[in-house]
Amino acid sequence: MNRIDFRTSVYYNRAMDIRKLRTDCAFLPKSYYKKSFDRSFDMWYHTHDYLEIMYCNSGNFIFSTLGKDKKVNYTKEVKRGDIVVIFGDVYHKIEVDAAANASNIELEISPRDPSSMHIDFHALLQCFPTLKEMFSLPEGFIILPDISNFSKTFNLLVKYADVHDLNESLCMQQCLLYQTFLELIPCYKNFIQKNVGVIYLKKALDYINLHLNENISVCEIARLSGVSKSYLERLFKQRFKKTILRYIMDKKIEFIKFALLNTNDPVEDLRKRYGFNSKTQLVYEFKRRENCTPIQFRTFNRNKNFTGTQDDYLENSFQG
Repeated sequence: MNRIDFRTSVYYNRAMDIRKLRTDCAFLPKSYYKKSFDRSFDMWYHTHDYLEIMYCNSGNFIFSTLGKDKKVNYTKEVKRGDIVVIFGDVYHKIEVDAAANASNIELEISPRDPSSMHIDFHALLQCFPTLKEMFSLPEGFIILPDISNFSKTFNLLVKYADVHDLNESLCMQQCLLYQTFLELIPCYKNFIQKNVGVIYLKKALDYINLHLNENISVCEIARLSGVSKSYLERLFKQRFKKTILRYIMDKKIEFIKFALLNTNDPVEDLRKRYGFNSKTQLVYEFKRRENCTPIQFRTFNRNKNFTGTQDDYLENSFQG
């Protein structure tokens, strides 16, 4: 492993939590590496008392952490272009999938005596509350897709960390580290917006599923979900590639298909049950989706095994 360690004038106590030092200290790269991993790579769970930033340059790897009970409490695939920010005292490790290789860039950042620094990082945190919020997450880590210029700045920072004359590169390292932190802000904001969107989407879908046999108002769905109609419409188009009304209509057709194949309920009863104004409307919507009428669908498919569909609208984790 190619590792260069900068331990000169390190300003921290190993018994202290790095998160408690963020508001009254400066930072500087402590060590770094660029490394390619294959399936032979192995790592123990470990922890640091400094800030660690990883960038997946190619391939993918599995990032996992341990809880206080020393049991795995989080596992996520890190893909190319993802940023992993790990704070102090978090037991973690990375693994490479047997079928894939990965290339990773890591930078370890330790606090330094502020009087020796050119950049006031305390002022940085005060000027950018979003950054301070991210650095205070109780989980102790976060994984963010790079949607900014992070990779370019981060690679340049590592390049200057490779300069052996610390005095020569000190100012540039601090400036690039400052910029690296700033590049994390849009990535974090995007992460928050997406996760908040998933929560609103879940509320809307739960309401739709409970009231599918009623005349559902999009405005009412948005109000009960806690967002504007336009924002909720945007969430549906991003997730399902369709409007809310189209989603509701398609959902009703799915339920009617299931009833046609698993019950003897008349089509007229199904029409009323799912809120279609007329038989003409039901036939139109059914043919639009299935290219046949409800009666034809029942006749052609009655003896086939049909189990319906299940929703898969929830993301696996709200951690992004």
